[in-house]
Formats: sequence, structure tokens, C-alpha cells
Amino acid sequence: MKKNWVSSWLALLLLAVTTLGGLGQASVAYAEPEQGAEAPEVVVFDNSINKTPADMIAWATGFRDYIPNESLTNVSLGFRTPERAVGPHNGQLVVLGDLGEITLEFEDGGIGNGPGEDFAVFENGFGNPQQPGWGFLELAYVEVSTDGENWARFDSESLTENPVGGFSYTNQSNVKGLAGKALSGYGTGFDLEALKHKPEVKAGLVKLNDIHFVRIVDIMGDGAQKDSYGNPIYDPHPTTGSAGFDLTGIGVLNKAFTVTYNATIEVVSPDLAHEGLPFTAALEVEEGATAFEVLLTTVGEDELEYQVFEGLGAFVTSIFGLSATYPDWWQLYVNDELSEVGASSYLVQEGDELRWSLYIEPKETEPPVTPEPPVTTEPPVTTEPPGTTEPPGTTEPPGTTEPPVTNPSPVIPSQPSPTDEEQTEEAEQEGSVETPEEEAPVTPQPPAVEAPRFADQTQASAWAQEAILRAAELGIFAGKPAGDGVVFDPKGTATRAEFTKILVALAYGDSAAEPVVDFSDVSVTAWYAGYVAKAKQESLINGFADGTFQPGAAITRQDAAVIIARAFKLGASAAAPSFGDVTAAYAEDAIRAVAEAGIMQGYNGSFRPQDQITREELAVVAVRVYDAFVGLK
Repeated sequence: MKKNWVSSWLALLLLAVTTLGGLGQASVAYAEPEQGAEAPEVVVFDNSINKTPADMIAWATGFRDYIPNESLTNVSLGFRTPERAVGPHNGQLVVLGDLGEITLEFEDGGIGNGPGEDFAVFENGFGNPQQPGWGFLELAYVEVSTDGENWARFDSESLTENPVGGFSYTNQSNVKGLAGKALSGYGTGFDLEALKHKPEVKAGLVKLNDIHFVRIVDIMGDGAQKDSYGNPIYDPHPTTGSAGFDLTGIGVLNKAFTVTYNATIEVVSPDLAHEGLPFTAALEVEEGATAFEVLLTTVGEDELEYQVFEGLGAFVTSIFGLSATYPDWWQLYVNDELSEVGASSYLVQEGDELRWSLYIEPKETEPPVTPEPPVTTEPPVTTEPPGTTEPPGTTEPPGTTEPPVTNPSPVIPSQPSPTDEEQTEEAEQEGSVETPEEEAPVTPQPPAVEAPRFADQTQASAWAQEAILRAAELGIFAGKPAGDGVVFDPKGTATRAEFTKILVALAYGDSAAEPVVDFSDVSVTAWYAGYVAKAKQESLINGFADGTFQPGAAITRQDAAVIIARAFKLGASAAAPSFGDVTAAYAEDAIRAVAEAGIMQGYNGSFRPQDQITREELAVVAVRVYDAFVGLK
């Protein structure tokens, strides 16, 4: 087996469009998209806060990776007791401290994606007796894993607009998707269904019916950590002694389970004979298995090559040694219909017939060239007898010719022999040759490289059309196959990982660094890991205070400006424009510099620093960067 991790712009070129579906439970809420933009791939779950210990059918069986805040004034020694979070809730607790974390294990049946919420996290928050619905809420991110290595984090939303004092209260209804929302004695519920859109789930790396690890990551509460929309998260801060999240237990509502379906799989290559094909098999598959997982387990790892794309899942490049490269690819058919979603997104159902078929793009051939009749040439050009020359500057009257000369002058060896064209040109200047009436010879031209044309090109804004095509020609961006065409998705948002990759490629010639663990949420196997490492190495990025990079989050305009300014060492002059809505000190000079350089522009005196950048906007910015700094190298 050979597995590769590749860039998101190549992913968009190669993979079929994946859609978000199957989440239609009342407990799952979708974020409202901005005006004129497509909904971001975020699913925020409005947790319940009324789960009791009696509702639980099992509890955590162990712990690992307890990493509290190092300061003893932040977490006292008496609270560094991770074993207290294991087993049934009894009021005892372990304190994480600011930005601390812990992982609890579930080996007794694990956790499964059953009806309703699947597990609950217990904390020791307390209510405000003077204001029902408000409480002392210490919050944390929640992540789950099947194998302890690949994680999916619940999306979240915090609507608390202002900082919260050290022992002040927060409105419970302002918090969604975070642990710590419930008060002491009650658990905050989590539904694994809300994670179906996550790339780790689509790729089969996190199996929602087979969860064995839950990680709790404290949020400091000073606004440095953000929710899934980029909003600052506030909770009581600062506190001492027992700062941060106080975990008292995690209980199970739905255990891991297995349901099997009957299905068939077929691998064919209609246009090309190959050993081992066609291949067919009937099999039982577990509920929740994707079409890609079925192919992988049926064909075998040694007979399959594929690439994993962030946010889109796996793309098959070779089966039984038969490789396909774009525009050819292995297509998935489900019950004789071309699948509308990627193989990592399609969940196999009872009775499904899965067919993998190698599609070979018809090659356009040039029409046969009709040979031209031989061109009749004039007799050889005569020359003057040896020793005779024309007086300088004189020419014969038009239409006259010299009489034939029987002894042409020899070519002097030290001088290059004139070409036929040079002889003809010289003879014409002397008036000694009558120019034949014939078409000028056609100079062969190199084959033109046709710019990509996208099926949704008309959906792009008029000001972005040319930049999108240029970005595709330059290899900065590409499209993604959809049906019989290729789409660009101009209104889709660009992620932090994607933007970082593009800027590193433009600034450093696509030279990624050796992947290292600089951020807790960037795996060394992620397709963007080397580019993030390079950006960190070059001081283009710093990440967030909680040690994360948030690669899947949308890139904001102000963060994009900062990375561009750092990459190309831009500084703002005294004449650079300023914007009244830019308040972040770290971004102010960079925003003025990129505006002065003409890379990014404002909106009637404002910059909209927190707006997310769309793919069409990124295409425009990338082309401007290329023209200003890269194309001149």
C-alpha cells in the first residue's frame, strides 16, 4: 500500500465534490452563512445540560496524557489527581489548569454513535442564585478518537462578548459545543453525529461507532482561544489554585456497537485489459463503513494506492497495479449510479452494489496534416564574377536582372554559408530575383496550453474571473471534478492550512520543511505539515495561545495580511493607508503594508479584518503576490 498526503489545491482538482448530509436531527444546528457566501463546513451542537450520573451506562476506565498547567499557583499539587476522573462520578476532581489537557480511556465497550447524545462530561461549575441560567462555567474543547492518534474536535460557538472576571458568571445559553456548560452534578451531553462532516471521520480515521478516547483541552478564558467561527471564548479568568477546567468524570450514554450489511464490490477497467480484473466479491460490512474502507479491506492494502486530502478524504490512484492520473481516475458507482460524493464520504447501506471503474479521458487527436505540393524554386542565385563589386549604395532598377554568370565566386571557408532565406533576401535587394507568388511558410508553433474552464465560472464575481484562470494556469489553484466538468467553488472559504501552503509555495518555491510537531493539532502526516513547519521556521505564523494552529479554520483577512507581509518583508510607509476597524496591534502595520503594495484593498475606509477570505478572493490575492514578488524573480 502506498498512501500520500497532498495539497488542498490538488485535492480540489482530483476529488469529486463531497457534500454534508445525513445530519438531520433536531439537536444539530447549522451556522448561518454570511450574506452571499456558502455555508462553512461547521456543525455546532447545542448540548444538553441535564444529564445525571444515573443516566450513564458506563464510565471511563483509565487515563493518559495528563498535562496540567506547570505553575503550582495555577494548579495546586492536591488537585493534580487524574485518577479521580476515572470511574463513576463521585464529586472528586482533577484540575487541568490554564490550557491543560487530559485523555480518558473507554475500554469497556467504548462509545458509539447511537440515538441522541452519546456521552457526557461532568465539571463542578455552580450557578448564580440571583440569576437563573447563569453559572460559574469553566470551559474546554472536547475531542474524540478511535485509536488515540487521530482526533476529531467538536465545533463550538461562544456568544459571550466581553471578558469574564475571575469568579464571575456566564450565560449558559451563550455556550455551545464546549464542555463545562452544565453545573455541578450534571453532565454536558455530546452527540457524535455532529462530527460526521469532519475530515478525519470522512477518511475513516475516526470511527463514530467505535470511540475509545475522549480528550479535554482547557480554554484559558481570556479570549485568546476561539470558537469555530473565530469568536473569542471567555470564561472566568484569571483564577488560581484550581484554575481552568475541573473534570469530575465522563460517562457513556451509548456504547460502541456493530451492525452489518450485505454488499457487493466490483473492480473493472472497461477500456483497458489488466491482470486480475474484473474483480468481484460479496461481503458483510459494518454499519458506518465507507465505500473506501470496503475497497481497502476487500482488495488489500498491498494492492491499493491512494492519497488523502484534507477535508475531502481518500482518492484512489491505483488498484491491482493499474494506475490512473488526472484526467483519468477511478470512479465509484453505487447501484449503477455515479456517486455524488467521495468514497470516503459514502456510507455503505444494505444491499449496495459498489463498482470501481477506471475512467479514461478520451484523448483529443490532431486532424491529419495534408501534405503541401512541392514549392517550385527559382534557379540558383547568381553572383558577380570574382573581383567585381557593386558600387556602394547602388541598386538595379526594379524588374531588371543580371545576365547569367558561368563562374560563381567560391564561398570563403572562414565565413558561414548564407541560408536560402538570406540569399533570397539579398537577391531581392539587388533586384536579381523575381519573387514567386506563394504563401509565406508557416512557422510551427508550440501547442497552446488551454486555461482551465470551470463549470461554475459564471458564479465567480466579475472582478475575480481573470485571476481565477491565471491562478489555475500558474498552478496555484485548480478545480475539482463534478459530473462531466470541473468546478472552482469560488464562494467557498479558504482554510488556514490552504492559505499557508500557497504563501509558502509562492515565497519559497514550494519548499516545504521537514514536518515537525510545532502545534498540537497538526499531525506530521498531514498534507500541509511541511508547509506549516516551513511557515513556523520562517516566523510567518505563531499559532494560538493553546498551542494549536487550527488548520481547518477559515483564514481571516487580517491573518492573511500578516502572513503576506512577513513572507515578503513588507513594511508600511508613513503614506500607507490606515483603516478605522483594525484594532489588533499585531496586524495593523501588516494590513497597511499590503494595502500600500496593492495586494489587498479596503472597503471605503474599512478593512473588515475578521472577514473570512473566499477562494475567489484568495485567487486574486495570490495572483497579485505572484505578479509583485514572484514573477519578477
